[in-house]
Amino acid sequence: MTFALKTVGTMDSAYSIDIIAHPTDKWRLGNPGAACQGYTTKRFISGSSCILRAYPGSDGTQANGFRLVIDSPPAQDHSSEFQVRLPNPTEPVNMVWVAMSLRDSNQDIDRYPHTVLLDRPVHVVGEPIGEILAWQFQ
Repeated sequence: MTFALKTVGTMDSAYSIDIIAHPTDKWRLGNPGAACQGYTTKRFISGSSCILRAYPGSDGTQANGFRLVIDSPPAQDHSSEFQVRLPNPTEPVNMVWVAMSLRDSNQDIDRYPHTVLLDRPVHVVGEPIGEILAWQFQ
């Protein structure tokens, strides 16, 4: 699958970009912590890496998204495509995705959201609490 992403400003190694597949309980991308398949073929920016992660909605044993880790060089007003090989879910669904940048200083924590980017509204099963970030990071 090919993604296109554009950053504004400078994103250095203190920042990461999380991309989460919705519906979060349907996508099973692989083992959390594993490298994304196919990412090394076409990277977002040279020196970056891609790691599968389990986000809310996953049972924790399977990833339902991935994290792009920006290393060196930093992404400065950068626009690029990148590829990740993703397995199809076992039932037909559309992949609505959420991408957000995080300032986590390479500490692998989900506490400092910087920017949220949506390609369309995200519908979540459950009780809304008024903020998409509050739902993502509860």
